Amino acid sequence: MKKSYSLLSQGKLSLETCRTIAPFAEELAVQKLLRLLMKGALEHVEKESILKKDKRPLSLTLTYCGAYHIKTINRNFRGKDKKTDVLSFPSFESLRRGARPPAYEQELFLGDIIICIPVARSQAKKIGHSVKEEIARLFIHGFFHLMGFDHELSENEEITMRKHERKLASLIKLEI
Repeated sequence: MKKSYSLLSQGKLSLETCRTIAPFAEELAVQKLLRLLMKGALEHVEKESILKKDKRPLSLTLTYCGAYHIKTINRNFRGKDKKTDVLSFPSFESLRRGARPPAYEQELFLGDIIICIPVARSQAKKIGHSVKEEIARLFIHGFFHLMGFDHELSENEEITMRKHERKLASLIKLEI
């Protein structure tokens, strides 16, 4: 499948989206939600991270893919031979308060978020909300992994990460 690209910007934060699957019905609605989420993500970066006084532009990539693609990536990078809903690949170990600031570059690339559309569809149906809401939830989750949060480290870390996710999700009235 040919990749398709688009670019969203909010202040100093830009998001490049691409897909390795055919266009999906909710894609336009998801783009609108992402614009709102990017505003909240930028506010988080400016208030809660080591980048709050940093003036450099920030960017990240969001890829929509199918089940085979995400399963392959999950196996190759995490050693888990199964499909999953979202994977995140941060460029920095942590951008949280107290972390060491990244070396200076013209632009800071935060990392990659990969969302599996078939898994998102299945989860949305199971949970009882729309596919666009599920994709937004997965984007939020992936974004906080890029910032250095990891719910798999400890129960306390999971509680902290969920708190930040809920705050960002509240901007679009999404419950997490």
